[in-house]
Amino acid sequence: MFDAHHFVFDCESIGFYGEAFAWGAVLVGPDGKEEGSWSAACDPVKARGGQDGRAWVEMNVRVPAWDCQTPREMRNRFWKALQEARERAGGPVLNWYHVGYPVETEFLRRVYRDQSEVRKRLMPKPVNDVETMVLLTGLAEPARLPAELPEHNPLSEARYAARILGECLKRLAAGPATTGVLR
Repeated sequence: MFDAHHFVFDCESIGFYGEAFAWGAVLVGPDGKEEGSWSAACDPVKARGGQDGRAWVEMNVRVPAWDCQTPREMRNRFWKALQEARERAGGPVLNWYHVGYPVETEFLRRVYRDQSEVRKRLMPKPVNDVETMVLLTGLAEPARLPAELPEHNPLSEARYAARILGECLKRLAAGPATTGVLR
């Protein structure tokens, strides 16, 4: 199903343009099976953002534990997880998010800025968007499995995006006749 190792991640932030306070990621191997998972979160109060974003977070986001003191510590944990994923994969990984603008792209910008000289050449690039694959293949997004719940939990969201990615890759492998805009 997969032709390489894929690192699929998701973030939660204070509104679309506020600071991220949680992330989750999975490493999926060439056989389509999850080979690793990581997540980290800090108290959303410590992340920058507006009141409307905070109200939405309070009503919708379920993060099991706050295991970081600050957003920067949480971003550093992401960086370490990405390096660990590359080590497990034995080299580069393909990087994915699901509808990555603006939340995940802003998160990556901040990860870079935290230690730009160290991270300059090792930042994940390119980062591909699972939603683009959905549009190309015409896939109707499937119902969530138990491991992909609750919604708005970044690790659950990363697992859901990885499964959607796998389904899209299967469709593309089957040929253009089974795809959306490629028909």
